Amino acid sequence: MRLKGVIFDLDGTLIDADYDWKAVRKRLGVEEGSILSNFEKMPPDERREKEAILKEIEREHTYRARLMDGVHELFSFLEKHGIKRALVTNNTKDNVLYIIKKFSLTFDVILTREDGFYKPDPSPMYEAIKRMKVSKDEVIAIGDSFLDLQAAKAASIPILILKANEYDLKGANFYYNDLYDVISYIEKLLSSI
Repeated sequence: MRLKGVIFDLDGTLIDADYDWKAVRKRLGVEEGSILSNFEKMPPDERREKEAILKEIEREHTYRARLMDGVHELFSFLEKHGIKRALVTNNTKDNVLYIIKKFSLTFDVILTREDGFYKPDPSPMYEAIKRMKVSKDEVIAIGDSFLDLQAAKAASIPILILKANEYDLKGANFYYNDLYDVISYIEKLLSSI
């Protein structure tokens, strides 16, 4: 595989924002599926109210987030090899901009839910590929959740998933313990060309 681009998830992949998604879902009254997809089915007033609650929860967690170990090393490695970086997150643009500034991160492409599509739909994956100006066969995705796995699989993109979630998230191409494992994985990909 000739790797030219990596599509990253944000929360749980590049940052630890310490969400209790079970509690968040309970507070929002969303039991199954994507929270954002559930919002689409709600009456407008209820949707606005729930979206405001979610944004406040996300903002609180974003402001106290910590960077995952190995992010800067992985980004330097990708930079050295001319591999583009895209961020595809269901989080908000404001939170992404805060994280980018706080941790000095750079991406070639950034897609948030304000761009009009979100995981588990594969559309943001296709859009990231298009904007990076690479082909689908030259990209991998890195994430930690079912939404990441589902979106990548639907787009037929190889997906690396956090090993701690392996039991619940079957079907990834590789399970990593930390981002240093991702560097090793990519090194092997590059050396097999």
